[in-house]
Amino acid sequence: MGHTENAKQVSSNPRKWAIVALYGLLLLCYLSVRIMVFVGVGVRQFTDTTGYVQMSSLSVWDADFFWSGHCPLVVPLFYKLLRADPTAVTIFHLVLSVICWSVLAIVVVKVVRTRWLRPVALVSVLGLSLSAEIIQWDRVMLSESISLSLMALFVACWLWLFKDWHWHRYALLVFVAFLWVFARDINAYTVLMLGASLLPFIILKWVLKRYLVVTAALVIIFILSNASMNAGKRWVDPFLNVLFHRILPYSDQLSYFVELGMPVSPALMGRISKSAHSNGGTLFRDPALKEFRAWLYARGKQSYMRYLISHHNIRINEPLTYLRSLFHPRISHYAPENFSPPLGVWFTILSHRQIWLYRLWLSGLVLGTIGIVVLKQSRTCLILPILLLAISLPLAIIVWHGDAMELARHVFPVGVQLRLGLCILLLFLVDGTFVELRCRLSPDTEQQEVSAQEE
Repeated sequence: MGHTENAKQVSSNPRKWAIVALYGLLLLCYLSVRIMVFVGVGVRQFTDTTGYVQMSSLSVWDADFFWSGHCPLVVPLFYKLLRADPTAVTIFHLVLSVICWSVLAIVVVKVVRTRWLRPVALVSVLGLSLSAEIIQWDRVMLSESISLSLMALFVACWLWLFKDWHWHRYALLVFVAFLWVFARDINAYTVLMLGASLLPFIILKWVLKRYLVVTAALVIIFILSNASMNAGKRWVDPFLNVLFHRILPYSDQLSYFVELGMPVSPALMGRISKSAHSNGGTLFRDPALKEFRAWLYARGKQSYMRYLISHHNIRINEPLTYLRSLFHPRISHYAPENFSPPLGVWFTILSHRQIWLYRLWLSGLVLGTIGIVVLKQSRTCLILPILLLAISLPLAIIVWHGDAMELARHVFPVGVQLRLGLCILLLFLVDGTFVELRCRLSPDTEQQEVSAQEE
């Protein structure tokens, strides 16, 4: 009997090492592609880059650095650690991106229980991260690269925690969520919706009650982010952009704000179709706009919230007419010089026709709903990809109403989130289907699947 067990171990070891070698080779190829795309591409900076650099020069104990700055904490903190050196910052972008997306791919592989599907899962996740909308930001000194990398790491931490609960995994998830949210303000709404969306699954007892602490932590992080955004008045510029582009030019919308006490003057109407800081930011110094500024800081945000709540057609219908622009915006003009995407449009082709977007989103939700009801063995791992899909449309609507300038740059991460959610969902559905079939055909297979997953 002992000889038989030893023979099995000897025969399994070569196969195990062959699998490890295959994964290592795939990761090495991935790293090589990332480096080849990175090398020979120039660093690109924008107006926002100056803001990050200036903020990074402040003391870490300065409230304008860690709490009430004109941008969230994380990106200026990394810039500070790297002395805002363009080469160091962009190399950091590359390293962080490679690590985070590789970790996500490995975690997805660990969650998948069907052996033949694991290499497919690794290639799928790494291939998605090679799309132009992700890697073009490595050489751009903005927040996009760091934010996308932390999104991938957040997803990995979530899947790792829901695969097997441990408090240290929970602590890591909360820490990464904090970094992700404080990399870009809009990420706060993502974690809020993810946390709140966990509640129905807890009520249905599809996940344990202890996962309520995940919801609690994500809600607290959202509250902290919103408080920091208010302290730094980071909502002012986006609101002004919306006001100048989507409200002042239209009499019916303008009259609503007049009823809410907004002072209207020729100086204000002269701002139509301009940005908040056009003309050197004279809006914040012009004596003719003193009353408007007083209203802006006292009642501007609340008035805009009331406007969105009361105008249902504008809140929902207007963004949906630009659905293609929301999920597949044109961002190639942000790419650095000589940038060439390695996979072209392989991972964005489904977003080129607006009708496909509806079908893609709805089909994913329908398949996910069927899967989470039928595939009982896979319910826990299916929750996150379903939620990533489900919240992508409301999140895109929030982004639309959040700013009227550089909408493509602000909204494209939602499209990345949608495609990532769909990619992981399809992998887990296929895996769950095969696991369910094996368990029904052979009840003893369940324990074998657990052992195989531990390898």
